[in-house]
Amino acid sequence: MVMSNELSTPKVVMCPAEYESLRTISSTFAGSVPANTANSIPYTNDLNTSYFVGVDAADTFPQMFLTGDHNLGNGNPPTVAFQAGMANQTFAVSLGTNYPNNNALTGWMDNQHSKQGNIGLADGSVQQFSRSRLQEALRNSGDSGQTAGNFSSPGGLAPAGLNRIQLP
Repeated sequence: MVMSNELSTPKVVMCPAEYESLRTISSTFAGSVPANTANSIPYTNDLNTSYFVGVDAADTFPQMFLTGDHNLGNGNPPTVAFQAGMANQTFAVSLGTNYPNNNALTGWMDNQHSKQGNIGLADGSVQQFSRSRLQEALRNSGDSGQTAGNFSSPGGLAPAGLNRIQLP
C-alpha cells in the first residue's frame, strides 16, 4: 500500500502538538518540488511524521497497536525516549503481552499531551491512554503467534504476544 494513495494530504501524519522542532509538516507527497514552487514542502522521510507504526498489527487481533504518538519512553517516570535520531535511542521497540518487564517501564514522556498519548488500534478505534492505561493495553494487546524479527534481540522469531513498533 502506498500512503499517498490512501491519504489526501501529508499534513494528517503530523500531530498538531508535535514538540520536536526538527520535524516538518509536508505539503505534498511528492519526493521533490518543481523549481519556483512557492511554499511546497515534500514528504521525504520519517521526520515528516509524528507517529509510530505497529508492524505486526492485524484486524484479527483488534487490540494490537496500529499507530500512535511517538512520545513513548522508558523509566519510572520515563526519561529516555523510544525514538530515533538521538544518542542511546532506537527506531524499533518490542512491547506487549509477553514483555511484562518492558511494559512496567513504558510510559509517555512529558513533552506532548501532558504525559498521555493517542494510540490507533487494529480495530480502527483511537484511544487516549494515560501511563497506567497504556501499560494495561500492552498487557492485553498481543497476537497469538510468533512474528519474525524480534526487535529486542535480533535474529530468530519473536515470542507470541508482541507489539513491535517502528518509530519515526
